[in-house]
Amino acid sequence: MTRNKKIATIHIAKSRLGMSDDTYRGMIREHGGASSGSCRDLDRDGLDRVIQHLYDAGYRPFDKRAVTGKPGLVYHLWGRLHDAGLVKDKRGLFSWIKRQTKGINGTGWRRPELCPPDVLDSLIESLKHWLERA
Repeated sequence: MTRNKKIATIHIAKSRLGMSDDTYRGMIREHGGASSGSCRDLDRDGLDRVIQHLYDAGYRPFDKRAVTGKPGLVYHLWGRLHDAGLVKDKRGLFSWIKRQTKGINGTGWRRPELCPPDVLDSLIESLKHWLERA
């Protein structure tokens, strides 16, 4: 993995784990060894240590093609809505999920893989009703 990809991975993981800026900079200092708190100042080993820490904290990259179960059903139902002409853009799913879930945790989730099972059930039912109305 190139240096830029490692830095991008760190920033994506920071976002998905919901880290505050202070927590992020503290992690860079503690696990990466950069006194500035910026991952741009990390060497290759520091980047690897920070990425390993993020994996230990629960970060996992997504591959939509490998999504199964309830998150996969959300993608499938959204695809059916797109095929039926009810949504213009397949990428709109993430914005729709965020709007639907914002009231639950204050910020909402963007991807179905991150949603708790009860929230997924609610999303799936909403999508099914949307398809039935069409």
